Amino acid sequence: MNLKAMLSSPLSKGATPAGAHRPREGQLRLCALEQRQPRHLIPDDEPPMRALLVTDLEAFTNTLDRIGDRCGQALMKTHNAIVRVCISEAEGSESAHTGDGVIASFPAIDGAVRCAIAMQRMFASHNCSGLHEPLHVRMGIHAGRPLIDDGRLFGKCVNTAVRVCQAARAGRIVTTGVVARTLESQPLAVNPLGRRLLKGLSEPFDLYELEWLGAKPGVEPPLAP
Repeated sequence: MNLKAMLSSPLSKGATPAGAHRPREGQLRLCALEQRQPRHLIPDDEPPMRALLVTDLEAFTNTLDRIGDRCGQALMKTHNAIVRVCISEAEGSESAHTGDGVIASFPAIDGAVRCAIAMQRMFASHNCSGLHEPLHVRMGIHAGRPLIDDGRLFGKCVNTAVRVCQAARAGRIVTTGVVARTLESQPLAVNPLGRRLLKGLSEPFDLYELEWLGAKPGVEPPLAP
């Protein structure tokens, strides 16, 4: 093919070769947007600080296997009702239900702490009645600046809150140092648990256990070991 023929060829005019995939208009717009906004660019509007409360119904898989699906479903409904009324009263919002617990966020740390204590008291009342299958729930509280992804919280601080919850025993509330420091001026007993390296996280965290039973006179249930 001579030069004149090559210049007049459809390929030289930007045509798509036979069998080639033509990018869609939306893909072209996305590529143009990525070129204008480098991946390393950090937005100026930093996410607001949030207190994160994570709950976990300990050994729920074993409980479900023992009591069956229908009883397990009724037990989970009781759990959900308790956590949701406490979250609402503490002016928090539920970000996700994990299947055997929830992830909730609050605009202030004291709201998350107040909510966790209220939950444990209601679970204690439920367990001490002797009329129902007990609910042994562990909780973790952390604070950070999570991103919002399709209505759900996202980021390292969320993962940290989940790991803090996993470090707690049933019926207990464990917090990180950033949470415990805000409680120094309040009449709440906080016991240091030491510096722990949490699964999947490169830096260790100082963990503390909140003595919610002594926060206010009330029912003191036996705790699971």
